[in-house]
Amino acid sequence: MLDAFPYEVPQNSKEFPGAKELRDKQYQDFVKVFKELAPEIKLVCVCGNHDIGDTPSKETLQVYKSQFGQDYFHFWAGGVKFVVLNSQYIYVPDAMPEETESQMQFMDTIADPSAKFIGSYIFTTLKEF
Repeated sequence: MLDAFPYEVPQNSKEFPGAKELRDKQYQDFVKVFKELAPEIKLVCVCGNHDIGDTPSKETLQVYKSQFGQDYFHFWAGGVKFVVLNSQYIYVPDAMPEETESQMQFMDTIADPSAKFIGSYIFTTLKEF
């Protein structure tokens, strides 16, 4: 949702001075813009590397959850079950092994053997292209 990475560089870094302040400002702008959505339009935030960092930490995950909510979940819309995963647990599973394992267990619980397969779609981040 934001371009600035979450507090991965020291606040007074000579390389990235003001990194935390920049991200905080981007978050404020994000909230301001999306508060203008009509109430019937539901916003679904999907966690990625700019949200918890290329190598996530407990601190960046806590910041994400406090600002945007859960980092993986499922929901139904129009008779379709959507599954949202935190891709950083897949890219760097050793960074937070307990969270990676928890997401893997979550994936095991959401399967629905009575569901009909109509195709699959994979949404990914631009960094892979």
